[in-house]
Amino acid sequence: MGANQFHKPNHQAIFFYWYTYVLYASNAIGSIVLLYIEDNVSWVLGFAICVAFNILGLSIFLSGRRFYRHIEAQQESPFMSFGSSRCCCY
Repeated sequence: MGANQFHKPNHQAIFFYWYTYVLYASNAIGSIVLLYIEDNVSWVLGFAICVAFNILGLSIFLSGRRFYRHIEAQQESPFMSFGSSRCCCY
């Protein structure tokens, strides 16, 4: 859903760059911080933090739903292209 919100290919590429950067950075920081909390404070608190951030992320995603650009689905199944391609490997 992310890159489909932009019309220009350049903006889509920038979105993917930032998405990848934020994904890896948050993974590294989250793993380090959560592992420290689970090992030194309480594993229950570590899981509670995970649940809280998942609920926060879901609420942010759903609150912006009315602003998203909805693209119509294709009429044919994407799996139909597998059957129509011919393989010459005997």
